[in-house]
Amino acid sequence: VQSCLGEFKSLTESYFERYRSRRKQTNAPPNRLSDPVGKYHSMFIGVGVLVDDAIGTFHKAQEDYLSGENVEFDVDFKDFRFGLYGPETSLELMRVGLMEKYPDRFLSQRFHSLGSGSYSEAIMVSISEPHFATQPIL
Repeated sequence: VQSCLGEFKSLTESYFERYRSRRKQTNAPPNRLSDPVGKYHSMFIGVGVLVDDAIGTFHKAQEDYLSGENVEFDVDFKDFRFGLYGPETSLELMRVGLMEKYPDRFLSQRFHSLGSGSYSEAIMVSISEPHFATQPIL
């Protein structure tokens, strides 16, 4: 029995291998998926982030799921954060501004900077791209 993630990887692995091989053969210019989020224009990509006790709970639920067991995923909402990928200086300004102007607001308290990861990294875990989100950020 193969997990959903394993099935997805087996279906897409050969495609990506052929794509990379073809790019090398044709000297195609690199795409921008490996560039940091926000390199060309100001933008941020939002991602759900698990912290503290939720990390262990997630790993246990994942093990149960992969072994065919019943899955329990009961975590405290305090262990969730709203993470953003983007230019690090902009994220720091955002964090400071949120805490100075709106210290009691939900987003300020749950804000979590993920730095300037690549577009491909961010898209793979983005809440905006749920069909790509196969691995959570822990």
